[in-house]
Amino acid sequence: MTTAESVLAPTRAGAGAAGTTTAARPGQGFQHGGWFVAPFLALFSLFVIWPLLRGVYLSLTDANITGTGERFIGLDNYREALDDPLMWDALGHSAYFTLLVVPCIAVLAFLLAMLAHHIERGQWLW
Repeated sequence: MTTAESVLAPTRAGAGAAGTTTAARPGQGFQHGGWFVAPFLALFSLFVIWPLLRGVYLSLTDANITGTGERFIGLDNYREALDDPLMWDALGHSAYFTLLVVPCIAVLAFLLAMLAHHIERGQWLW
């Protein structure tokens, strides 16, 4: 009769032998991979993270478009936006546009992908 211990015993015994392990040392993989990821992280931080954080900061101030007169006002901008009926109208138009356009684009992209997959001649065009 076989037990779990008798089945696993040979692999455990062989794992300690010199040259049989394939596990990397902790942190060894990032030494080279980090250099490949660094340009992406730098550009992502520059063009996505920084504008996002700056926008959140500016939404909490009363700064104008020239950047002068920055004074912290907290959530007053959000309170004013929630009370404005034009904001709700614009939000409704954005939701309506999104609900109409996104499914159409997804279906069109799927159809073009299927067309490119199934045709023999002119596949490079699609």
